[in-house]
Amino acid sequence: MRIFVTGLCLQGNKGGPALALSLMSALEPHLPGSEYVFSVPLGGAFFREQRWGRRYGVEVVEDFQPADVLDPRAVARIERPMRASRWMSALASSDLLLEMSAISYVGPPSATRSALVTPRPRYCAVARAMGKPFLPWTQSYGPFSDRTVRLLARADLGRVPVVFCRGEETRAEVQALLPGKPTEVYPDVAVTLPFDREAGRDYIDTHHPALRARRLVTISASAVVEGHEAGRDGVVQSAVVADLAVELVGRGYGVLLVPHTYRPDDPEPRRCDHALSREIMAAVPAELPIGMVMPDLCPTELKGIISCAHIHVGGRYHSIVASLSSGVPCISLSWHHKYRDIMSMYGVGQYVAENVEGFSAGGLRRLFDQVEGEHETLQRRIVEAQPRMAAEVDRNAARFAELVR
Repeated sequence: MRIFVTGLCLQGNKGGPALALSLMSALEPHLPGSEYVFSVPLGGAFFREQRWGRRYGVEVVEDFQPADVLDPRAVARIERPMRASRWMSALASSDLLLEMSAISYVGPPSATRSALVTPRPRYCAVARAMGKPFLPWTQSYGPFSDRTVRLLARADLGRVPVVFCRGEETRAEVQALLPGKPTEVYPDVAVTLPFDREAGRDYIDTHHPALRARRLVTISASAVVEGHEAGRDGVVQSAVVADLAVELVGRGYGVLLVPHTYRPDDPEPRRCDHALSREIMAAVPAELPIGMVMPDLCPTELKGIISCAHIHVGGRYHSIVASLSSGVPCISLSWHHKYRDIMSMYGVGQYVAENVEGFSAGGLRRLFDQVEGEHETLQRRIVEAQPRMAAEVDRNAARFAELVR
């Protein structure tokens, strides 16, 4: 099989390669010997996508916009129609299009994933026009909160044989939109992403020696959450996280910020976790044992670091997945039901901080106190859940391969 994968990046947001690597590993026993081509986003960093593609051993092509072939002004710039041609050729040489956006048809509150600009309907239409099967992998959907979102989602999801849902809240959204539609629920495939705890500890000991003698709290603040919450009732995630980090040091913890997006060309804290973490570091006293992961690491390396934590606090979804699947109790800073879905699968759905109220200093501190007080019980619960999660991922891959065949 030659499988054309859309919806993921291999650099920037570390959730992209976490999904890509886990996806290929999960499908290998069921579609052995498959080759993969990844359609990566536009954005001026294609050379970095190519570099990571070589590291992961996969082919990448750059996505395109309809204007690349429809706008006469664009045709005059030959590289734009050539980009579209390369994308079409890669799809034409593939056996199917596997749509892997992980979260689709999101209405408010997400201002960054408007249904009017999401490329998924284009992927669906082009694949079908070229006679290629279009199959979405397990992901989160909704909220289908306006007419445009619902229209596009019905046209897409109504034509796939079964909708794979990344949790019960996603299933409820799909079933409300399409009553009677076959749906199946599976965990995020990245719960099977491998990690090396010893390598994570070596990184911490080498680059953050001040944290060696302390119990560790890792924090993955999210630029998405920052964008949603900034200016609402005076609550800003970065300020709350900075206050929490200082307080935790007073309790005897060491704190390590683990950003899950790395965009060296973008210094905006509402778009880049790395920039947001630098902003948090600037707000805390330099002499305290509070550090930050600075290099551009791959998701397996980041998971190895998070696996060394006593407790993880995560606003980035795949940092939560890394924490749970490596046996580390965590608190989730949520802007979407996908956080509750994955936390509930591991039996810790009560530790989700919801929007402004949960992100307040008092709300976050109360959740931390609860996790701290029940740490042993919570750790045992999520460790015991992990084999079941891995088995569900394998069942998901087998079901997907069945549909492909």
